[in-house]
Amino acid sequence: MKYFFLLLWLVFTGVTVPLAALAIYRSPASLGAYLMLLAFSFISLCTLRLIQEGYRPAYARGANRLGFWLGLLLLPLTLLPLHSAYETWQRGAYVASSYDGHRTRLVGVVLEMLQHWVGHWGPIFVLVFFSLSMAVLLWRVLITSR
Repeated sequence: MKYFFLLLWLVFTGVTVPLAALAIYRSPASLGAYLMLLAFSFISLCTLRLIQEGYRPAYARGANRLGFWLGLLLLPLTLLPLHSAYETWQRGAYVASSYDGHRTRLVGVVLEMLQHWVGHWGPIFVLVFFSLSMAVLLWRVLITSR
């Protein structure tokens, strides 16, 4: 199974990193291409280290750093609610997404009700608070797993 995951990692890295390098070659002045290369390299490094930690032999598992690499891999996901809060601030109103899941629909209804009661700053504060609390939680996981 280890070799299967390493093969998946190799395919992912072998496709995404050269495509990001090609994007830099095509438009060297674009910040998005450099950010794409940075993001794919970060995901590739964290995923490789996560696979290595998960399949380390039992006699070498003195300090398990599996939580560290998983937390580091998930840390950029805390920026998604901040991006939604920024879009809400730009539009001046919260617009619910068109996801079909019950949980996302419930969150959208709660944020719309909060906007109705408080104004467009209500969903912004909730999204920023949620994003910061996720980042702090993952940061604590990173610190305790070191």
